[in-house]
Amino acid sequence: PVTIGVPLPRGRFHDASQLSVIDEEGVSVPLQAIPTEWWPDESVRWALLDFHVTGPTAAGSRQYTLQAGSPSDAFRASRLTVAEAGGSILVETGAARFRLQAGGDFPFADATVGGRPVLDVTRSGLIVTGATGAVWRARVTRASVEERGDLRTTVRLEGTVGPAHRPLVDLIARVHFYSGSATTRVALTLRNPRRARRPQGFWELGDSGSVYMRAASLHLALP
Repeated sequence: PVTIGVPLPRGRFHDASQLSVIDEEGVSVPLQAIPTEWWPDESVRWALLDFHVTGPTAAGSRQYTLQAGSPSDAFRASRLTVAEAGGSILVETGAARFRLQAGGDFPFADATVGGRPVLDVTRSGLIVTGATGAVWRARVTRASVEERGDLRTTVRLEGTVGPAHRPLVDLIARVHFYSGSATTRVALTLRNPRRARRPQGFWELGDSGSVYMRAASLHLALP
């Protein structure tokens, strides 16, 4: 899967659906295009593009061209589906099935391919080791669909690491899913919830609001 932002000339495109991508042979490939910024005349200034690279790539580079036109609709046979119920989000990509849930394990409550589990969720998760050597597992407190698309869908996870009454860090994760693929991409942010102390306006490392960690690692265990 390829995700890339591209700038567009003023006044050229007023709808991101007017964009298409072709490969070296001039064949249109499935494309998801989402506008992210507009010119004053309301034409698209920046667009976020998603498409899949297919065929051999190890021997050399591939070339794709962005142009005006109608994108391929070949992705419709394996379109992403998302279902939400009771704090749980079920994502089916056509190649794999994932469940994410508030109160569940991070990042997945379960993951299956062909009906068979591909992760041991009890031994998987985000593990953080604090300065004293204490080991904490991330807890998911909220799950929501942030972006829906035919080729890529993004689920936002929020959670905490550390004691429930005073977490060591907060976490925000965006999990990206791709049509027809069992591949996922996780963008993780760890946030210190404590305010920084800035005597006389100076920023100093190691002040009383700092958080010390020996390690933070994502464990994905096979069943």
